[in-house]
Amino acid sequence: PKTYPLSPATIDSNKSQIYILITECIFCYTICMKHLYHIAKRTDWTAAQKTGEYTVGSLHRDFFEDGFIHLSYARQVNVVADLIYHDTLDLVLLTIDPTKLAAKVVDEKADFPEEYFPHLYGPLSVDAVIDIRPYRPMSDGKFPIVKSA
Repeated sequence: PKTYPLSPATIDSNKSQIYILITECIFCYTICMKHLYHIAKRTDWTAAQKTGEYTVGSLHRDFFEDGFIHLSYARQVNVVADLIYHDTLDLVLLTIDPTKLAAKVVDEKADFPEEYFPHLYGPLSVDAVIDIRPYRPMSDGKFPIVKSA
């Protein structure tokens, strides 16, 4: 990131530069530091490993119907799983390194839950997936909370 002088004498004259620095840091943290997640059917992930790209947009539609792949931040994974995947077994949780994505990620507001979710506007390269683990509901039927990596 760019650096700007932050001495008390220059803060007033550099307010816009300080804002830019803060904005760049927040952007870098959001895009570079946090992992993204996607819940996938094991069979879909196995197929992607053969082709090198994952193109399933959501549970019942492919990327080409939705125009993007639904992703989540760690705090959102179990909420999505409880709402959409409650009757689906044999799921895997993909942990994605956003720095390895070729397509852009856009945070967009969902209708329900009313929150911003990351959407990947292009296929997911299997090389961007840094961890794959089974994702199953607990004994109470709810999915576990994902700890941010």
